[in-house]
Amino acid sequence: MNKPFFHKYIIKPFYLLIRNWTIFLLFFIFLVISNIYTKYSNIELKVTSSFIYQKLPLAILSLFSNILTTTVLIVCFLFMSYLIVGIGKDMMMIFTRTRKNLFDSMKQITLNEIIWFLKLEFHLYFLFGMIALLFYGITFLIWNATNSEILPVAILGITFVFLYPFFYIGLSLGSMFSVLPLTTQEKFRKIKYFLPTKTLFATYLFYSGRLFIEYIFIIGLPFISIYFFKNIYMANGFAILGLVVPLLLLRGSAYEFKLGILKKDSDIQNIFEKHFNSG
Repeated sequence: MNKPFFHKYIIKPFYLLIRNWTIFLLFFIFLVISNIYTKYSNIELKVTSSFIYQKLPLAILSLFSNILTTTVLIVCFLFMSYLIVGIGKDMMMIFTRTRKNLFDSMKQITLNEIIWFLKLEFHLYFLFGMIALLFYGITFLIWNATNSEILPVAILGITFVFLYPFFYIGLSLGSMFSVLPLTTQEKFRKIKYFLPTKTLFATYLFYSGRLFIEYIFIIGLPFISIYFFKNIYMANGFAILGLVVPLLLLRGSAYEFKLGILKKDSDIQNIFEKHFNSG
């Protein structure tokens, strides 16, 4: 294995996060709020065309017909957005070697940073929502023409799997850029570093791999331990491992990966000077 690569993208960010371990409190709180959000937005999904095109739209609308459910979803969404910005702020403080403690990092979050991230989120959800509606309409026409219960759903599933890493990349970049001491125009100019085909492809592969590893640990290992070994304690152990490993390794590695793409920019060099000079 390439030692410099391993040191740069695994050992170095791992060591940084271990030294500033209280950042994991933010991840833990985010997971708790995310579980509440999932509970209230849960729909008993059936993977059939009949359900997807006849019942799913009504099921989604029914979520927002209940005032309590709507309120909980909005509050959880806003709080998760705040935590994402908080994680971005704490990560920036860690990688700029200016972090004092978690409370100090959270105290330095500004309203403008939260608003900037919420605006980016809105545009991401709008863009990918429009793409989703487009493919939903196309596959609906295919279902009407073929009455197939599998083909339209398969197309939707493949489309989701292909596009989700792009959406995730957008949120990840938003978390990072929302807290950088730059103007809005400067932030979007820096984001353009990720748009060249070769860079975008590398970023897509990186985040696809990251998501794959996360879901293996978080979903796959607990399922295997329960299904094959019938051991709830082993399942819980795998679940904890599935949370710790991605947080310890992948989050820091992802931040280092993004800095690697941005490192030639003079503003980024100035902001992260201590990190780049640390070797």
